Amino acid sequence: MSFEQKLLKLIRNLIIVGLIVTGVGLWGIQWYLTRSQPQPIAFSHKIHVGQRAINCFYCHTGALHGDIAGVISVQDCMQCHQVVATDRPEIKKLTGYWDRKEAIKWFKVYKLPKTVQFSHRVHIAFLAKNRPEALADPGRYICYRCHGHVATMSKIAPPVGTVMVLTGNMNPNTSMGFCIDCHRNNGGPIDCTACHR
Repeated sequence: MSFEQKLLKLIRNLIIVGLIVTGVGLWGIQWYLTRSQPQPIAFSHKIHVGQRAINCFYCHTGALHGDIAGVISVQDCMQCHQVVATDRPEIKKLTGYWDRKEAIKWFKVYKLPKTVQFSHRVHIAFLAKNRPEALADPGRYICYRCHGHVATMSKIAPPVGTVMVLTGNMNPNTSMGFCIDCHRNNGGPIDCTACHR
């Protein structure tokens, strides 16, 4: 084998190894960014929404009036939990945040690419315009379309193997195609600039 052939073989092997290392590295980054992290408090939507029938907008007040749904404050949690289930370990953790006057730093479950603009307010207003009673039980009539039936979920976390586009217990088919189909079926805009910056 000539020197040139050996050099070409070495270059080819280095390229193959480089591609493998890059692939494994990208997979590792993907896993790290979308891994399920334990929340500071094991909050159960199954109990609060499913069993207690608490309206989504009680905890996610931003959903009605803003782009981001947001999460409940410790103060609002304590409106009930100063007297409800005070002996439970997770409620004791909650009380600790309350006593320290410290906000809970929840792990963000749902992430969209920076190129996507999404407004909860716009989607909720649009989906409720022909069915105002849906606002009384948004989890059943509105939110489930993307988030799934959270009333049955003890834990909201990214499903294993989720692509970075959307993470969380979203509808398993959630993708740009899912959004476009929903827009087409419900009369929403389908031009690129409606959702992408």
